[in-house]
Amino acid sequence: MTRKHLTFALPVALVYAASPASAGWNGAEWGMTPQQVEEATEGFARMTREELPREGREPRLSNRAEFESELSNFEVEYYHDHTGLQQIRLIPEFDDCDEVLNAFVSTFGEPIEYQEQVILRNFAWHDEENDNRIVLAHSTANLCTVYFYSLSDYTQRMEARAGSDAG
Repeated sequence: MTRKHLTFALPVALVYAASPASAGWNGAEWGMTPQQVEEATEGFARMTREELPREGREPRLSNRAEFESELSNFEVEYYHDHTGLQQIRLIPEFDDCDEVLNAFVSTFGEPIEYQEQVILRNFAWHDEENDNRIVLAHSTANLCTVYFYSLSDYTQRMEARAGSDAG
């Protein structure tokens, strides 16, 4: 996997422009170890676990941070698998979720994917320029989380799944 800076271009939405996943803001890259994330963020993303999970295990929380923007106060969680950084979660205060959603819509337009279930709504955007898949999960059960993933990794998984379904 080639390393990509987690850069986000979001001039309208403060949450995205000040995102802890922004390379210009803290330098994290997909595939980094927890130690590398902490070093690249100059201590912002405090390491909570040094070892990477074994291959075949689910990604686990390895760095944690908090930040404030005009939209909300956020908890930030960095998840790693055996290959390194795989996911970043931004968790705003629940009451601010609609504003966070509107910020992403004003920046990226309507989501490319939308799923609505009984209590959960998922919105997804692809930021191809910066190799990010962004998913906002919002529910009436006090859940609001923005997930950032490597778009190229996601695309490879979907292509592999489509190939196995066709065979």
